[in-house]
This record gives sequence, C-alpha cells and structure tokens, in this order.
Amino acid sequence: MINNLLRPHGKVKEPIKPLKFVKGNGHYIIDEQGNSYLNGTSCLWNLCLGYNKDIEDAIVMQLNELPYSTLFNFTHNQAVSLSKKLIEITDNHFSKAYFTCTGSEANELAIKSAYIYQNFCKKADKSIILSFDKAYHGTTYITMSASNLEKPEFLKYLTLLDGFESIYYPYCYRCKFDKNKKNCGILCIKEIEATIKVNKDKICAVLIEPVLGSAGNITSPPGFFDRLSRLCKENDILIIADEVATGIGRCGEMVISNKLGIEADIIVLSKGLSAGYLPMGAVLFSPKIIDVFSENEVMLPHASSQDGNPLACAAALATLEYFEKHDILINVKQVGLYMLNLLNERLADLAIVGDIRGLGLMIGIELVKDKATKEPLSLLDVNKIYAYCANLGLLVYVFKHGISLFPPLDFTIDEAKTTVSIIEQAIDLYLTC
Repeated sequence: MINNLLRPHGKVKEPIKPLKFVKGNGHYIIDEQGNSYLNGTSCLWNLCLGYNKDIEDAIVMQLNELPYSTLFNFTHNQAVSLSKKLIEITDNHFSKAYFTCTGSEANELAIKSAYIYQNFCKKADKSIILSFDKAYHGTTYITMSASNLEKPEFLKYLTLLDGFESIYYPYCYRCKFDKNKKNCGILCIKEIEATIKVNKDKICAVLIEPVLGSAGNITSPPGFFDRLSRLCKENDILIIADEVATGIGRCGEMVISNKLGIEADIIVLSKGLSAGYLPMGAVLFSPKIIDVFSENEVMLPHASSQDGNPLACAAALATLEYFEKHDILINVKQVGLYMLNLLNERLADLAIVGDIRGLGLMIGIELVKDKATKEPLSLLDVNKIYAYCANLGLLVYVFKHGISLFPPLDFTIDEAKTTVSIIEQAIDLYLTC
C-alpha cells in the first residue's frame, strides 16, 4: 500500500519504518502488533500526564457545551479563566496572555512583539535577536532563523532571515574554554559581554531556552543566567524565555526561568500546557511590554482561527487543576532527582557514557566512543541504542550525541527504576553485540 503521509522533520524516503501506535494507556503506548512501550519521552515531551482520564473528561464536557468559538470578535469563559490562571502561576510577573496553537507560533509572536516594543520606544535600530548556539525555537520562518541547532540543515534548502545571531550556551561537558564547573568562573558570560558591548544599540532581545532540550538537555552553571539578565537590563535588551519544553512543571516549577535568574519580559509556553491532548501555546507579556502596547494602541501581529479555542483551554485548565490536586511539582523534583542519581550510579562508569545531566524530569545522557577524548558516538550507533530500548519496551528521545528522557510528570519511582534498568540493558547489548 502506498503511504501518502509525510511526517514532521521526515523525509520522502524514510530509512526506517516508524512504529505505528494504536492505543494509549496511562504511561504506556501500544503499537499495531500489541507491543507496549513505557513512554519515556511523553511522545514529543508534551503528553505530560500520560493518557489521563481527568483531562479526557474535561475535554468531553467542553465538547458537549461549547466545542468551538473564536476569540477574534468574541471571548469565552475558558480563555478568560486560563489567562487568569497563567498569570497567577507565574507569580503575577506578567499581566496579559495570548493563546496560540503551537510553541513555534508562540515564539514567533514573542519575537515580533519584541521588535514592535523597541520601535515604539524609539529604538528601531535595535533589530538583532540573539539566541544560543545549540538552541531550537520552532519551524516558522522567524523561529527557524533563530534556531541555531538545526540551522546548517535548514540552510541547505532555504535562505533564512538576517538579524539573528548566536551566542555561546555554557556546554560544561564540552567547555570551549577547557574548564570545569569548579574553576570556570563562568568565562562564557564574558564572551557574551563582549558581543553585547559592541552591539548594544542594535540588539533587540535575547531569546533564551533555559535548558537546551533538543541538544540533549544541556543545563547551565549556577549564576550564568543572573549575569546574562543583568547585562540585558543594563543595555535595554528584552529577554524572551522560551519555556515551550521547560515550562508547565517539566523542571519542577511551573516556569523555571525566575528560579534560574532569568528576568523575562516575555515568556512562551506550549508542550504540556494542554497535557499534550490539543494544540496549545501561550505568550505571557510583562506590564512593561503591555504598557507600551496600550499607549500606542498596538494591534497584536498574530491571528489564527484556532487560537484559544475552548477545547484546548478546557484541557489546559484541567491540566493545571490536576497539578494542584496531585502535587505534581513535588513529584517531578523527587522522581527526577532519584532517576538522575540512579542513572549516575548505574551508568556513569560504562564505557560509552560521557555525561549524565538534567533538571527535574528533563534528563540527557551523552554517549561517546572514548571517555578520554570525548569523541561522540555516531548518530547511527545512538540509533542502535534507541532500537534496543524500544525492543525492551522503552521509548527514549534521540539527540545528535545521545539519548534523552522526558517522562510524564506523574512518573513513579518504580517506573524510574524500570527506565534506568532498560537503558542499562540496551547499552550492554550495544557493547556486546
């Protein structure tokens, strides 16, 4: 049978036949052969509570009341309630919320809004957007231009937009200054200071991914973001926090930015916002931005028929309610720390394990050919380990040099033990086959 389907980031000729799933149950997903897999990736990091009856019931209830309405000329209770709730869970640091369908769209709106803000502040020359060298922000034309992780691949087919420049994210395992966390003095911030000093009158905003998810869940050293935030404030540079992956509990907080020292003017959410059930993103604006927009009667430069639709809003409200009822943030911190420690205990000494890192339930395992030289394991070999994990009943996420975990946020200790055990078995199979 001819397959007419093209998949996201896929190719017309797919080298490997993808698994076809037919059913979900709790933290497990089942393929057409009846094989069951522990969902260690929450699908694409977004099914943050697994297959959850509370969320499903909320969607069905909304489906029977008001399945659709637009926010173009109208409003509805679910959007009003959700916007209020999002402001509350971010400690009232923000004052307005706009809903989108995806994280890519939300990041695009955030960047466009930063340009508009600087223009109305009589700083039209501030047109450069800085983003980290291994960051990923989406697949709209603007967000592709800001996504340095995959930019070399994109540039094979497209001419991307000017005005986007990269800055170094502190990749401690592969520190470009050949330092370690104990003696580094956060040298990487000094390089960024130099960039900002030269271009301070041209930089509009810094787009920050707090933890580099697609690059392998790379985390920053303490103090890095405090100093970057201070630099931005001193030079009238806006801060956009892309919390598409890290937000809504993934790192143990509803948003992790402020805990890391990131003083965001705009924050972007998606992924787990609707527990992965329906397309949903959000952009939260600080009073600083909203005041300028209000004074100048700015019309937001974004619109979509499905933005803030009642079903997605109902799913998001049910998700946030479930978080409160079941102490999800506490669980993320406890199970995340347990799994990170267990991974280090069981895997750190294995011949191909270079680095194990993470924050909350966002964990990366970097794989190497040689521990001394840190030569990365090839993507072909990483995919072999992925296949071993799948054959043993666990789904993991593959990045360029390793595998990552983004399990549901209500993951249990027993499921964490199973996850670590399967990864250990998969690596052993790779080493012995």
